[in-house]
Amino acid sequence: QVGWGLRQLMEVVVPSVNPEEAMAIYRDHHKTVMGTHTRLLPGVRTTVETLHKQGKKLAICSNKLVRFTQELIRVLEIAPFFDAVLGPDDVNNRAKPDPAMVLE
Repeated sequence: QVGWGLRQLMEVVVPSVNPEEAMAIYRDHHKTVMGTHTRLLPGVRTTVETLHKQGKKLAICSNKLVRFTQELIRVLEIAPFFDAVLGPDDVNNRAKPDPAMVLE
């Protein structure tokens, strides 16, 4: 269920709780731990840095709120390699798999 948006994740993981309430609790907690508990997968930094040096335009399309993604890439020290960072809040809350972020 990961990757289909926070609402669907909450509906599956905690089906007995109102999804809006579960999302609010998640977002409040997430912002307190995302910087200390998020790690890049092996090879990611080298890959994005190499692509950037080659002149490739790089972007992130995430179902996270864009402010969270921007903070994460700043903390992970990869923000300078990206030309754009988009979240559902940039495209009328149309989360992936809707193609709106990619089309934007």
